[in-house]
Amino acid sequence: MRRGLLWAGVVACAGLAALAKDAAPPKDRPIRDLGAEYVGSESCRECHRAEHASWHKSFHRTMTQVAAPGVVVAPWMGELKHRGRTYELETREDGYWVKLDARTWTAEGGDAGKLRAGADLGKRVWKKIALTTGSHHQQVFHFPLGEGRKLRLFPFTWLIPEQRWIPYETSFLGSYAGGELTDVWNEGCIKCHATGGNPRRDDKTGRLDTTVVEFGIACEACHGPGAKHVAFHRKNPERESTGERDPTIVHPAKLPAKTGAMVCGQCHSVYRGRTRSHDQLWWLDGFSYRPGDNLNLTREVIRRPVDSGHPLMKDPFTRWLLDSSFWSDGAVRVSGREYNGLIESPCYRGGKFSCLSCHSMHKSDPNDQLAAEMESDEACLQCHDKLRGKVAEHTHHGAESAGSRCYNCHMPHTSYGLFKAIRAHKISSPSVQESVMHGRPNACNLCHLDQTLQWTAGHLEKWYGYGVPDLDAEQRERSAAAVWLLRGDAGQRALAAWHMGWEPARKASGESWLAPLLSEVLADPYSAVRFIAQRSLKRLPGYAEFEYDFVGTEFAGARKRALERWGGAKDRKPDARALLLDAAGEPDRAAVADLMKRRDDRRIYLAE
Repeated sequence: MRRGLLWAGVVACAGLAALAKDAAPPKDRPIRDLGAEYVGSESCRECHRAEHASWHKSFHRTMTQVAAPGVVVAPWMGELKHRGRTYELETREDGYWVKLDARTWTAEGGDAGKLRAGADLGKRVWKKIALTTGSHHQQVFHFPLGEGRKLRLFPFTWLIPEQRWIPYETSFLGSYAGGELTDVWNEGCIKCHATGGNPRRDDKTGRLDTTVVEFGIACEACHGPGAKHVAFHRKNPERESTGERDPTIVHPAKLPAKTGAMVCGQCHSVYRGRTRSHDQLWWLDGFSYRPGDNLNLTREVIRRPVDSGHPLMKDPFTRWLLDSSFWSDGAVRVSGREYNGLIESPCYRGGKFSCLSCHSMHKSDPNDQLAAEMESDEACLQCHDKLRGKVAEHTHHGAESAGSRCYNCHMPHTSYGLFKAIRAHKISSPSVQESVMHGRPNACNLCHLDQTLQWTAGHLEKWYGYGVPDLDAEQRERSAAAVWLLRGDAGQRALAAWHMGWEPARKASGESWLAPLLSEVLADPYSAVRFIAQRSLKRLPGYAEFEYDFVGTEFAGARKRALERWGGAKDRKPDARALLLDAAGEPDRAAVADLMKRRDDRRIYLAE
């Protein structure tokens, strides 16, 4: 993102060093260059085979890859059309090509407005795809601009689970206007999606001669440069592990908790350079931070609320971006920035808790990188041992129910990213007061979708002695989830729609009554909200085969078709009014219209 703010981790055998650089380095894309500090993951494999194998299975490794067979997961053929332009895709023996207009554009005002001087608008050219980003949920692609090693984003995204193309702009939850989005790989993606990225910008010409130590997030992103480690063990091949700290390499789990968390925080945070000089030096030589360093010496991790006098708040675009990406109590609301949540948590302030208390690169499932047993209550009980055997007594829910899982209450899904709700990493307790003051949905009403804020406040008072805040009639009488879905801002609407498809919530709340509400959101102004609403709707009885294109144009028609398919609230609760149903069990059109008339339509951009 502009102005330096990111939204934004042994012994070598002969011949492996040759892999450190491209055999015949292309001139139009970033290339690998180890320099003097690094050795590359190939060298690590020689002594750390198990660790290398577990990392190799991870989505960190495949975050950025050179486009090649087995890497590109999209069917590269046919035509794609968007905003009046046609993109022809063709797979050849030497790679993946796209034919497009001979122009360079930037996303200004949500459209292509800036043309390269002298461009022939009628000319079309073939561009070879150079790099890919992503391999789990989505994959995007980058092609050379013909300006040194500078890469431009191909304006389509391949959704992997759905097996379909969508315009790139619709893959984010955003209503964007003004300024510039990061659409050049060397300026944005490189910061966290590669290891040892170095833009190498020529101050005189502005051309980028970009290099990386490794495409993707590799061993040395977390353990630090390995050249000294390899050299030491080459000289001391007989040395065996003594359990002592090896000063030639960094083991994040053996660092002090806060320093270890910074290894993850170098990417998983909202930050900017500590000084203007740090931002300027990045363009010339990449980041100076190395694992084991104090991240705060070179980065400012942005925490909200930012003082009104802070330099970032002087720029309207950045101020808007910050306002979008944080709840007003300082909790981050966008995925990929979990370090921001961690450092606001009381667990972290104790000095022993870090990312590695729950996550592991090498002893985990690649999906969430959770260490053994960390998908259970053990994640919390490892520190809160006094609750062991008393969890149900503490939660007032059945021992095996979703309501007795520690993280469902203390780490609810209140961040957004990749078309889904993500667990908050600001560990806290459910609070109706926070929902009222800051808009952040509380865990109770995200599971008990049919209940009001008044209902939640009463239980929290009865069970834990929390005070009941002053609530208006709507907060006392309407389902909080329904209000967030229809009246909330785009981020709240996305979270509410996702939870309406979440199995524990449907089980706790009943599900058939949800269809009329989700049907309304099929016409939401935000494509991401429409997508989530459709996915949740298809999980409800009678909607499994409901077809609808969330990036199409028939939104009103889809809403009508979905409402016509509804078979009634067969499992509705006695208080139909709270669920926006009338006395006959039909959708209360007046109540729904009233909430949508008061919808929070401020522009939101959640840049995961």
